[in-house]
Amino acid sequence: MIAAGAAVLTLSAAAPQEVERVYGDVVVITHQAAATVTGTPTTITLGAEGSPRTLDRCDGTFTRILSYEQTSGVLPTWAAHNGCGGDAILPMQLGDTLVIEGGEAPGLYQVVDTRQASKVWAAVSELEGMSGDFLLQTCFYGRPHMLFLGVERIGDPTATAG
Repeated sequence: MIAAGAAVLTLSAAAPQEVERVYGDVVVITHQAAATVTGTPTTITLGAEGSPRTLDRCDGTFTRILSYEQTSGVLPTWAAHNGCGGDAILPMQLGDTLVIEGGEAPGLYQVVDTRQASKVWAAVSELEGMSGDFLLQTCFYGRPHMLFLGVERIGDPTATAG
């Protein structure tokens, strides 16, 4: 155990982004396995409105980033750091469903659009034209990219029970 701990510490110091990427891959696989085993959609909670700095409170909710909406053609965008609950959306693909709690229209949603953007020097205008009622955003672990999902309401989450 001591040798394994020393190896992890050495690797973390030598290649922190690679360790973060591998950790993120394990998190995504775990989310996928949990969804497969339980057969229930992932649940996302929408929280407060604010700026990207508001995300740092890390309370497990997605924050509505008001500054994104200053660009015409960009849907309302809700974001969470990957380590603060945002990683729940990383395994999602077109057609996947999720339950949205909080916000103006809680319900059952489907992923109808996806896009990746650079974390460095990305322009909000890169999100113009995305489909859906609103966007969910988080960052990939150990990679210089963000994931955006366009989601559209398809019903009541209680319709998935039973």
